[in-house]
Amino acid sequence: HHAFPRSYAGRQRIGEAAGRSLFPCFLQVDARIAFMQMNSRETTPNKELQDIRVRKAISHAIDRKTMTEQIVGKGARVLNTFCFPSQFGCTDEGAVVYEYDPDKSKALLAEAGFANGLNLEIVAYRERDQTEAMINYLKAVGINVNLHFLQYAAMRELVRGDKVGLTHQTWGSFSVNDVSASTPVYMAFEGDDIVRDPEVRDLLKKGDTTIDPEERKAVYKQALTMIADKALVLPLYSLPVYYVTTADLEFKAYPDEMPRFWEMSWN
Repeated sequence: HHAFPRSYAGRQRIGEAAGRSLFPCFLQVDARIAFMQMNSRETTPNKELQDIRVRKAISHAIDRKTMTEQIVGKGARVLNTFCFPSQFGCTDEGAVVYEYDPDKSKALLAEAGFANGLNLEIVAYRERDQTEAMINYLKAVGINVNLHFLQYAAMRELVRGDKVGLTHQTWGSFSVNDVSASTPVYMAFEGDDIVRDPEVRDLLKKGDTTIDPEERKAVYKQALTMIADKALVLPLYSLPVYYVTTADLEFKAYPDEMPRFWEMSWN
């Protein structure tokens, strides 16, 4: 038998079992990323998100490093651009880094006219403990966030219907190790794009349709830097996978979340 829980509590239970040598525990760095979308379209239900100062305030309010270390767990890493680092075309070189700085966050909110705070909505569908941690960080700087925790299909319907302000989502790129399988899904005017930035879209489409590898890298870098500069999306961290197996199972973990059952055997 094997299992791969993602919740913090589930991993703790695995760790305790592994510590007693009951079950081997495997950690696999995964290509799945977590991120927060910020709906800045003209039709956004949270008009405050159209102000870049509010989006930057949100980005500075969340301590992603502490969350990664204390909630997400070993094997996770903070992301500064909207892609997984090993993907072709993914880079954070030259991109703005939103360090945890609640004072700066409060100053940006005051500058935007929200010194007394504001109210936003967020939808999420998994890792509720992570969503609630972000809500607490935002509350500390004066941003009150109402959580709608839903099944994925219900959440996606709201997202595609342009009825949400913030989202806490994840994406695994269908295990394709190329930026074309990640960033454009949420930034190239497809159904899950709640930003609709034409400059970003055009750069991503150019990268998707260009053959020369170096040119692709340069174009994707422009797009990723622009997304960060405009604070259109807050990349959070990568999500590791923990597997637990019975002691007699020969098992190897892969970064694409796909267990190779045909490779498994018993000692």
